[in-house]
Amino acid sequence: MQEQNDIHTQNKYESGIISLDERLDRYSDLLSAQYDYLRSLSDFSLAKYKIYLRTIDFHKP
Repeated sequence: MQEQNDIHTQNKYESGIISLDERLDRYSDLLSAQYDYLRSLSDFSLAKYKIYLRTIDFHKP
């Protein structure tokens, strides 16, 4: 959704409706959303791996 907002903002900037500052603010929002998504995915993957490791340790004789 954030990517669609960025495309819309880019079109408004290219049409001269908004300033470069506003365009850069919206682009910054897109980068922040992408960063948050990747950080959450990383945290999830790490937690899943830790659970996997605990499962392996639990099943050792």
